[in-house]
Formats: sequence, structure tokens, C-alpha cells
Amino acid sequence: IGICVLLLILKKTRTTGIVCSCSLAVTFLINNIILKNIIARTRPYEVVEGLNRIIGAQSDFSFPSGHSGASFAVAVEMPKKYGVPALIVATLIAFSRLYVGVHYPFDVIAGVLTGTIYAVITVAIYRKFFKDKKHSEK
Repeated sequence: IGICVLLLILKKTRTTGIVCSCSLAVTFLINNIILKNIIARTRPYEVVEGLNRIIGAQSDFSFPSGHSGASFAVAVEMPKKYGVPALIVATLIAFSRLYVGVHYPFDVIAGVLTGTIYAVITVAIYRKFFKDKKHSEK
């Protein structure tokens, strides 16, 4: 969210900020509001004997990982100059969800895949309706 706000503030990156914000919003809506509540998978620390979580109990369901989806939804949208560092940070965020004990591996993989897919679709829709050649050449 912070990266999206920063991109929106700077005139040079405003278009990227708009696309990143849309991708983030779509990811949140589909993953966190729809899929988590339909699938309703319990968190691993609730069912795996001896698994201790490092962070507080989560208030929603486990599948898919919202943090992984959101981080990849934004990282995939980043310009080439920042794309690799953003993908590294997104990967670390995804692994952190396993480390802190709040997701199963498949939750994280699903979050990564859905975030990436939503980002690609968001860019395609943006290009179609706004024909922004600068953003499409990332």
C-alpha cells in the first residue's frame, strides 16, 4: 500500500501507481474477501501439533495468502528499474508467511500465482482502455 501511495504521489510514476493500486485492489477483493471466505481453510497453527506462530492470531482464513498475493500484485507491475528488487522483496514476504506459521505452502503458492495473474490482467485491461504505450513497454 505504501509503495502504491508513493508511486501515485510522484508525477513520473503516477501511471504505474494507478495500475499497481488497481491490481492491489483486485487482489484484495478476490483473495481476501471472496476466496478466503468460500474456501475457509483453517490456519496451520490451529491444527498442526507443535507449530508455534511468531505473530498474533489472524482474524481471517488461510487460503490463499493475502500478503503473498498483494506483494506479487504490486511487484509484477513495477518498472524494470525496480522490478527485480520488488520481486525479491515479494518473495521474502511470501516466505515470511510460512516462517511465522500462519500459512501452509500451498496458501503462499496460490497467493503468488493469483497476485501475478491479477497483475497481468490489470495491465492488459489498462492497455486496452488507455492505450498507454509507456506502461506497456515495461
